[in-house]
Amino acid sequence: MGSSTTGWAIAFCGLLLGHALASKPALSAPSAEWSLDKQEDGIDVYTRPVEGSGIKEFRGIADIAVDVETILDLLRDSSRFKNWFPNTPESRLLAREGDVTYQYSVMGMPWPMEKRDNVLRAVTRRDAESGIVDIEVTAAPDYYPPQEGRLRIREA
Repeated sequence: MGSSTTGWAIAFCGLLLGHALASKPALSAPSAEWSLDKQEDGIDVYTRPVEGSGIKEFRGIADIAVDVETILDLLRDSSRFKNWFPNTPESRLLAREGDVTYQYSVMGMPWPMEKRDNVLRAVTRRDAESGIVDIEVTAAPDYYPPQEGRLRIREA
């Protein structure tokens, strides 16, 4: 299966924490511990609780008829995060090291709360045989210095 073949399965994982995405590596179909939560527009969304956090982890799976690199470029484009997530006035790529990226985002908060910011580390893995792409995103709060007037989210 070439990179331009339609029907690539794209899997990405995340935590529902503000707009921060985070998860454990998973290059296979959802296991029994994942629960199908929603199906819409060809996207299956599975969720499961993250032990001890009160937060749900999610995984979205879809077959998309477009070159996989186009999808990856879109998902890696930190400057567009502010278009996807409400109250995100700032988002940018800090660094790219091969298949690892570091991204910085700011989340607006209502008065009198301080804006929040986060630094995320995203690792992209590909399974050449199945065509599945997995993006594991975790918090990397110490990768970028704290910014004045912003409260750093340290977990994702």
